[in-house]
Amino acid sequence: MATNYKKYEHAVIATDIVVLAIIKQQLNVLLIQMNKEPYKGMWAAPGGIVRGNESLDDAANRVLLEKAGIDNVYQEQLSAFGEVDRDPFGRVVSVAYLGLIAHIPTTTTTAEHKNIEWYPIKNLPALAYDHSAIIKSAVLRLK
Repeated sequence: MATNYKKYEHAVIATDIVVLAIIKQQLNVLLIQMNKEPYKGMWAAPGGIVRGNESLDDAANRVLLEKAGIDNVYQEQLSAFGEVDRDPFGRVVSVAYLGLIAHIPTTTTTAEHKNIEWYPIKNLPALAYDHSAIIKSAVLRLK
């Protein structure tokens, strides 16, 4: 019997931020390791729900600071991702952002995540949600 994770009654808006950097002459992406089911142990781009009193850009900046401990990152809206079943917690539409950094800052994540790491685009771990599609879109935009 499948576990029902749904907690959102109505559609909500989220932001997911794909932060890219060149490390050792390779394109890398910043990922956080999930610590909640059904994605426990998998990796994801930093993301979160937009609060009712903030703009999308403000939400992306806040989420990146809260989930990765970094700010002052160049960001631009990438695309909206709205497949009906993209999030097991309910109907979540994500406005994804592409973030670019020239230097590698110190990163930290929250207690709700296991880890935070840079991964080469050519060697990504198992990703949660639809984040492989979001990261692919970000890399295409960068090209």
